[in-house]
Amino acid sequence: PVCIPLNTHAPSPAPRRCALLIGLQANDFSWQVMDFIASCQNIAIRNYLSVSSAELYGEYGIPGMNTYFRTMILSSSCILGRASDESQEKYSILALNRLNPNMESTMGMTVGDVDCDVNGPKRSCSPKAAEIIYMPSNESNFRLAACNDDDIVTINGQRIVARTGHFPLKNRDVCSVGARVFVFVDDNCLA
Repeated sequence: PVCIPLNTHAPSPAPRRCALLIGLQANDFSWQVMDFIASCQNIAIRNYLSVSSAELYGEYGIPGMNTYFRTMILSSSCILGRASDESQEKYSILALNRLNPNMESTMGMTVGDVDCDVNGPKRSCSPKAAEIIYMPSNESNFRLAACNDDDIVTINGQRIVARTGHFPLKNRDVCSVGARVFVFVDDNCLA
């Protein structure tokens, strides 16, 4: 596999090109679901979000799904995206019970054509939303790129799209792909 969730057994010692993606809680940045809803200027969007507040809490509240996103990238290239419901279900039936009987999600795993399933609500991103590439330079060891212009992909709060190319990805950069918000940890910086 290209990615393995850290709630399974990580390889020891870790590979040289290893990187970790660690999900964050909304309150790590003093972000509150209700404040976000109140800040929406468009009344239709605010009303929609108010109805969907339970889903937002389920993703970003304490403890939300985002908190459980922890994965190790084992390859020099990793496509991040949301695996289809059908792929998630099939993979869950076939593989999850063998890997970890307590695991309930494919989040952080390689599922079908998706190297790292970011999971999240339906339509939160496509199966090929972003790519992390091991490409050492003077700036960083890794780079982040959006695979298209439709998915929401950010690095340190700045949205990136496919036409803007690759961006240096540094240790402790905060990224988002679809519904997943995580801190990037370059394992080479930990040595």
